[in-house]
Amino acid sequence: MTSRKTFALAVFFLFFCSFIFSPALAQTDSEQELYVIAQKAFDDSFYDIAIRYINEFLEKYPQTSRRTEANLLLGQCYFFKGQYLDAFNIFQALLGSPDFKDAIFFWLGETYLKGADYKNAEEHYRQLIEQFPESFYAPQASYSLGWAQFETKKYEEAKRTFSDFTQKNPMHELAEDASFKIGECDYHLGNYPGAVENFQNYILKFPRSSRHDQAHFYMGEAHFYQEDYHSAVDYYQKALELSNDDKLIMLAKVSSGWSYLKLQEFDKARQSFDEALKISQEKNISSDDIYLGQASLYTETAQYQKALDAYDKLAGQFPNSLRAAEISLGRANTL
Repeated sequence: MTSRKTFALAVFFLFFCSFIFSPALAQTDSEQELYVIAQKAFDDSFYDIAIRYINEFLEKYPQTSRRTEANLLLGQCYFFKGQYLDAFNIFQALLGSPDFKDAIFFWLGETYLKGADYKNAEEHYRQLIEQFPESFYAPQASYSLGWAQFETKKYEEAKRTFSDFTQKNPMHELAEDASFKIGECDYHLGNYPGAVENFQNYILKFPRSSRHDQAHFYMGEAHFYQEDYHSAVDYYQKALELSNDDKLIMLAKVSSGWSYLKLQEFDKARQSFDEALKISQEKNISSDDIYLGQASLYTETAQYQKALDAYDKLAGQFPNSLRAAEISLGRANTL
């Protein structure tokens, strides 16, 4: 009885050993190990190393069931390296795969977005959202869809998309930025009271945000265009107190100058424009608004030759200015 039991155990042991050390299993273990190494390199942002391991993985295991997954990872490596054409070619080649369709749509959308091909970006985000509404990528795709719409100045659509995103994903890491974009949409739509309300809500909802200076600047602009220049100055001043961004500080001073000019507080207007010009020169930030403001101030204070000189300088330095019509009109009024 004992010998038969020993024999049975021996047979089981041999079978177990043959299973453990079979070439097929060893290959499976090696395949898994190599993929895990590639994934770890990607997670640690060592994209060149990840690319090397992924290519080795695909060459050693051409029949792997993780081929689509590995190529997706490879495309993401190129994407985060800024090699968007290489990433696009990989993602595009995966479109025929039945697996990971949501991820493929998402990364193609992101690649199109980076290339400023907003139409195709929108198309792929919509395909993902409509076909895979429960996908891990769906919230991010919704946010990126809003960005694509915003960049093409479709502010009504963008506002709806960002609003829908924040309602469905209030705790998402991108909810803060989406809330800010809603205020920007209202501002660009000329809905200035709505913009002010949205930015005020943004500040209350995200008290630790680093963008309070931008929010106050936008509220200042909104009040300026509503011809409430006193309130505009107050918001610009708050933006100046909060900001460490040279360009925003310069813009806030320029806008303050325009507000004081409208209020006919000419000394304060001059001081604001002079301070803005100093920042512009020190930080090498170009702004035709500064010279236009100074020229307008000279005209308002009857310093006509200085105004003409300022307009001529402005036209010479900024021949392609978006405010060319204002420059011509201002010069004509001065003459």
